[in-house]
Amino acid sequence: AAERIRVDVGAVKVRCDQGSWVGVTTSIGVAHLNRGIDTIDGLIAAADTAMYQAKADGRDRVRSAAPLVIDLTGVPNPRLPR
Repeated sequence: AAERIRVDVGAVKVRCDQGSWVGVTTSIGVAHLNRGIDTIDGLIAAADTAMYQAKADGRDRVRSAAPLVIDLTGVPNPRLPR
């Protein structure tokens, strides 16, 4: 979803006061709640850090705060959030 938003924003052109048109870019940081991020403040801080990493990597990018872990085994793992 974040990549789709980045692409859609990139398609926007804004008209300046002088009449010229300029393109728009966006850098997006994404994060999800996990064992290391378990509060809203932590979630926002992680997404913010990922956004600044996107800018540092060249702007107009999407970066994730941490890899998403998906357990497909069905076996309970006490180290992962429910």
